Amino acid sequence: MSYKIVYDKNSCIGVGQCATMSNIWSMTNRGKAELKDAKEVSPGIFELEIPDEAYSKELQAANSCPVSAIKIVKVE
Repeated sequence: MSYKIVYDKNSCIGVGQCATMSNIWSMTNRGKAELKDAKEVSPGIFELEIPDEAYSKELQAANSCPVSAIKIVKVE
């Protein structure tokens, strides 16, 4: 089973907690989080598949977002 991160950059308020919890996140000079190597699937919506072993760490990063801009979903 694998998972993907779905990130709504439009909702991001730039707290940066995700970037402190995981190295696949960084902060831009415009005050928004960036999901490294993600594909923009629609304007401001990014997706990145992650391996099973990364699920727990990335779920913690997602749960740290105060505006719920990060979701982790199962890939079927």
